[in-house]
Amino acid sequence: MMVLAGCAPSAIDAKDSGSTPTADGTDGTDGADGADGADGADGTDGDDGDDGTGGDDGDDGTGGESWTVSINELMASNGSVAVDPDDPEATPDWIELHNPSAVSLDLAGFTITDDLSDPTRHVLPSIALPPGGFVVLIADGGEGTLHLPFKLGAEAEAVGIYTPDGLPLDRIEYSDLGDSQVAGRLPDGGTLHMLSAPTPGESNAAAEALDR
Repeated sequence: MMVLAGCAPSAIDAKDSGSTPTADGTDGTDGADGADGADGADGTDGDDGDDGTGGDDGDDGTGGESWTVSINELMASNGSVAVDPDDPEATPDWIELHNPSAVSLDLAGFTITDDLSDPTRHVLPSIALPPGGFVVLIADGGEGTLHLPFKLGAEAEAVGIYTPDGLPLDRIEYSDLGDSQVAGRLPDGGTLHMLSAPTPGESNAAAEALDR
């Protein structure tokens, strides 16, 4: 019996996380002290001028946006979909990540695993994930920017992704995911379903949920 389980992707506050994906804005400069007032006509000193107001801190480069990454789609027994840019005839297992946020992400230092007891199994290199974008990782046990050092088991598997600080972002657990069957979230980043068709690198909106 097929079983799917996926938690809701965790949102990370850009201002609170040490792994904020974009640079902070520059702090504003403090205003200069005001000049001393001129001596009064009766010989008394004039009042000191007011201190200048400190400049405002610069905005975070994210604009304070929250962000996350979801495991949006995967195929554990791929016999039909060519997704490896290094070998257009290969049909390896694959995992699609999605950035539903309004900020750009660099996945350098993020970790992904097929063993939830070992969150740091694989450290991702620098991979650009634009706002609303998708990236397909090749789960073939190979080497390269988009390749993962593990394959996906069709009988049972768990996949998780974590921030560079070790904060869990998303996970999917499944069993009995057969040949060319695909699991994915509808809408993108939403609830996990069996899908009518794979859409690697694209929105799942073109597919239908088979388990509704």
